[in-house]
Amino acid sequence: LLSIYFLRISIGIHRISSVIFGFLGTLLIVKPSFSNFNWYMILPIITALSYSVGMLCAKITSDKDNAFQQSFHLYFGGVVLCPLVTVLAIYVFPQFQSHQLNFLYMPWDFSNFSVLGPLVIIALTGTIGIFCLVYAYNIGSPQTNAPMEYILLFYSVLSGFFIFGEIPDILSFLGIVLIISSGVYIFIREGKRDKLVAVEKE
Repeated sequence: LLSIYFLRISIGIHRISSVIFGFLGTLLIVKPSFSNFNWYMILPIITALSYSVGMLCAKITSDKDNAFQQSFHLYFGGVVLCPLVTVLAIYVFPQFQSHQLNFLYMPWDFSNFSVLGPLVIIALTGTIGIFCLVYAYNIGSPQTNAPMEYILLFYSVLSGFFIFGEIPDILSFLGIVLIISSGVYIFIREGKRDKLVAVEKE
């Protein structure tokens, strides 16, 4: 939606429908509950907003920087901002009550070398993933790429099953179907659209 205002890109019924169905699939998998609402639930929204702005910046600067430069900018920004967030969390904001965020207050321990292997794997796969993502937004439109990113939840469900033994319920399977269908639909639709544009230019 932000690309409408920042990139002046029009969103047709096909693109917006694909995004909506993919998002509905996401909701079916996540199944958010608002019965016990707390401010921690706002954090994913802030994450999504900042992520969207980052990908928009990648698209806006695509005519000036290549994907390697843009990926470097993202990681450099993380190196600068992540310690700042940690300092703010420890010394400015009140202590978090959620145990999932206790890692912010844990001291760094470099004596355990058994974690170096997983950290290297995370670094390599994360760097490759970020580069591919930035390159996708560099050459494609946000509306086309957005439905494809819902596939991440599909991988999350698979990893939950094979690694943690969690069996998805029927709503999760329905969500997976919606997510994959929205991604495949927009992929086929954009392919036909590109062919029509190429024919018109000829």
